[in-house]
Amino acid sequence: MEDRFKFKSVLIGGYDKTDVLKKFKELNEEYQSMLEEQKRKYEEMIERLDKKYQNIIHVKMNSYLKNKDNKNMQKKGFKK
Repeated sequence: MEDRFKFKSVLIGGYDKTDVLKKFKELNEEYQSMLEEQKRKYEEMIERLDKKYQNIIHVKMNSYLKNKDNKNMQKKGFKK
């Protein structure tokens, strides 16, 4: 078993309670740190995807509007 899961034992009662609580606190801090790192990575990924899709929407909308304007001009008798 890893050292971070080993507790000091005492003669009566099994394990030293302060040592157990200390280990739980250390594990919780490690978990919180990993959780924050994962959250940061997901937020960066979401931001990149949001920018990518906003750009795609912008390009598609401009293309749509340009085509719509060209069709309207053709209906009115204007040439390209």
